[in-house]
Amino acid sequence: MILSYIRLLRPHQWLKNLLLMFPPFFAGTIIEPSNLKTIFPALVVFCCASSCGYIINDIKDLEMDRKHDVKKNREIAGGRIPVPGAIVVAVVLYLTAMVIALSVHGEDRHFQFFMVLYLLNSLLYSFF
Repeated sequence: MILSYIRLLRPHQWLKNLLLMFPPFFAGTIIEPSNLKTIFPALVVFCCASSCGYIINDIKDLEMDRKHDVKKNREIAGGRIPVPGAIVVAVVLYLTAMVIALSVHGEDRHFQFFMVLYLLNSLLYSFF
């Protein structure tokens, strides 16, 4: 059962979030302590936010996914995770992302803004 919840998060998709590391890497500042203490929490935040978006998309597309040859094997469409359980996971992921974002970036709300914008973009994709 725990593997189903891990698959629900789609960790293989998290590789895209490594793009956050490109600017400090190419600037040659990635190993500076000030960057290190914000880069890795930022990765965690975007992994949580992206997984939240995937879950919401899977819930929204549930009936279509059940009819699809490949997507019918996803955790929600395949019946391994009930929709209410998936909603709880999505809410926990979103709250975790916000708490980490607030704790790492404090008074600077730019990071939280971009995280929320990222999630809104994901929701727009799912619903429109």
